[in-house]
Amino acid sequence: MLYPKEKRVLWCFFTFTVVLILIYFDKPRLTGCSTIPRKDMYVVDRDIDSELHKKYVRGYHEVVCKCPNIYGDSLVYYDDIFVMYTHQLWSSTSFVNCNENVLTVVEIGNYFKVKIRENEMFVSYLFKDENNNVIGYSDVRYVMLDVIKIKDVYGNQIATLEKSKLGIGWTWNITIDNQNHILSEPSILLALVGKIECRNSSHDLCNFTYNFISIIVFIIWFIIWVLLTMLYQGLL
Repeated sequence: MLYPKEKRVLWCFFTFTVVLILIYFDKPRLTGCSTIPRKDMYVVDRDIDSELHKKYVRGYHEVVCKCPNIYGDSLVYYDDIFVMYTHQLWSSTSFVNCNENVLTVVEIGNYFKVKIRENEMFVSYLFKDENNNVIGYSDVRYVMLDVIKIKDVYGNQIATLEKSKLGIGWTWNITIDNQNHILSEPSILLALVGKIECRNSSHDLCNFTYNFISIIVFIIWFIIWVLLTMLYQGLL
């Protein structure tokens, strides 16, 4: 038998769970599946800039990051059709296209030491394939310069991402140097823009906290279900 105080606690917890579920089903636009035509340069302008919602857009290209959002911290659209999202797990972020294929996994850090082709170097971004093989890196410290230069394992330039002030707003300029490399895929580069914008605000912490709380709530509800079942069967 549940006492009034226990019922109030259970009711409050139930209400909190409903709120989490409503947030869960507040899905971003994931309809359709598109690709972005390749060219040598892409430009996106800041359209929305708040602590928990950022959007960069120009023409058919749109990059969005918001919280809470369990479907990825950076979402890319082309002509209003879903293209790619990023999903962070600890220090690694997977770049997943609309067919649920992982195109690359990126480790982002504050200038860490790695070994690439027997050469030790400091990098801020390390790009790997699905099999954990290094396919590219950036050795430019973005925290000091608003520029990210992506190179292949031989040190050849692949692409450059640069954030600049244009008029009254910020603009990201993406320049492609090597169209034959997987990291020149425009959806990856645009998603990286969103990831950087999310990382520079509270998005990463917000989404991590939401997902962590959701797991805890699920565990608590499972325990409550077990206890209520045992209570109903007279085992308690």
